[in-house]
Amino acid sequence: MSIPPRYQLTKNLVSLLGKLDTNRAVIDSLSLPPTVEENIRQASLLGSSLYSARIEGNRLTETDISSFRDLSSKEKQKVEVANLTRTISYLLKNILEINRLRQKISFIGMY
Repeated sequence: MSIPPRYQLTKNLVSLLGKLDTNRAVIDSLSLPPTVEENIRQASLLGSSLYSARIEGNRLTETDISSFRDLSSKEKQKVEVANLTRTISYLLKNILEINRLRQKISFIGMY
């Protein structure tokens, strides 16, 4: 597959693009209730996270993830704290690495 992809603008493709643009305008003009919008956003985030984790070998399914909703409040809080701890550790490690790289670059006069 070449990047950018090669294609020809046929009459059919132009027609489909026009329909797509029209449908997009209709969808953009809709006003969703905030709760519906938040539910869609959460479902999208959950799906993206699940598929991203699969790339790295995680075998959880949507059913496995939905069982998270069945956890008690205290269990969810424990998972949240564990996730935040891992995230903060990851960020701190990378910030330290970025700062080291900046120092090296500034030392040789490139930054």
